[in-house]
Amino acid sequence: MSNQHIPQQVPPPYPPQQDKDVDLIALFALIGNGIKNVFRAIGRFLTWLGHAILVGLIYLKKYAWLWIGLGVLGFILGFAQSKVGTPIYEGYMQVKANHGSSYQLFTRMTYLNSLVGMDIERLGSELDMDTSLVSSISRIEIFAADTEIEILDEFNEAVKGYDTLTKRSVNFADFKASKMSAAYSRYSISVLATRPDIFDKVFQNLLVMEEAPAVEQRRLATMLQLQTREQGLVKRLEELDRLQEKFEDVYDRQELPASSPQILVSPTTGTQTFTGLDLVNRKNTLDKELAGVREQIKLNENTLVQISQSGRQGSQVIDDNKLKFAAAGMALGLLIIIGIAFLRFLNRYEKRNAIG
Repeated sequence: MSNQHIPQQVPPPYPPQQDKDVDLIALFALIGNGIKNVFRAIGRFLTWLGHAILVGLIYLKKYAWLWIGLGVLGFILGFAQSKVGTPIYEGYMQVKANHGSSYQLFTRMTYLNSLVGMDIERLGSELDMDTSLVSSISRIEIFAADTEIEILDEFNEAVKGYDTLTKRSVNFADFKASKMSAAYSRYSISVLATRPDIFDKVFQNLLVMEEAPAVEQRRLATMLQLQTREQGLVKRLEELDRLQEKFEDVYDRQELPASSPQILVSPTTGTQTFTGLDLVNRKNTLDKELAGVREQIKLNENTLVQISQSGRQGSQVIDDNKLKFAAAGMALGLLIIIGIAFLRFLNRYEKRNAIG
């Protein structure tokens, strides 16, 4: 038996090109069907939405008398309520919170507002007022009153110590958005009440609170610094007054003409050259600086400073309830129409499916 050489079959190095083409065609067909299904679903949804809108408009037309009538009725009720209801008065006060007392002020106003209508006895005790007066208060609200310029100045002051890279990553909008309600320096306080004669006393007593130790320490340190500056300016003004007296004395003794531009005097600090105009200008500058320091002392001697007040009697709040009641009446009418449509749908569904 002779050995025969059987040749081995070598598999092709690459799959047939036809199989690749079939796979790509199936893939594209699948993608195309998916896109078609998405657009069909969108089309069905738009058709359903358009049908629902048309049905709704038909029901609104059919029952227009109902929702329009309820709107007119609400308008009439709002008009009557504005005529016979108890008038509401509002008073505003603007306050500057010094020495980091903003959080304490904000917390106190929030606490007092929580007592309104809930614990009249406690509210009267906090405001040192009779309960018959504080019972007329319906709201105490506080909100920040700093202007954009004041916030921008605070932002510029805050970024002074930042390095260049950090300054690039910080912007004013983020700084303003990150400020808490209790982190401003100036606030407006609004009080609503049914009596116009209580605002003066309420605003006086709103700001009476026990200072936190940290706030008191900052106040004392600020006052000490301002008073030291005041004493230094007063001393410099006194020295200028003595210098001016010497100037006038030398001027008279030397019998200088009025057009003399300068004169030599010898004060305790040594011989210097002055003119009369120099002394006047220096004194005016120091006077202005001293007036500014004394104004700062007045503003900082108290932790809370009342800047302004809307008036002793407040102002009546014009609350136009006619439109609010009319809108509420029309909304009620729409809800009734929707309820009618829903009940009819349930009845048709029950008959179609023979339920019950």
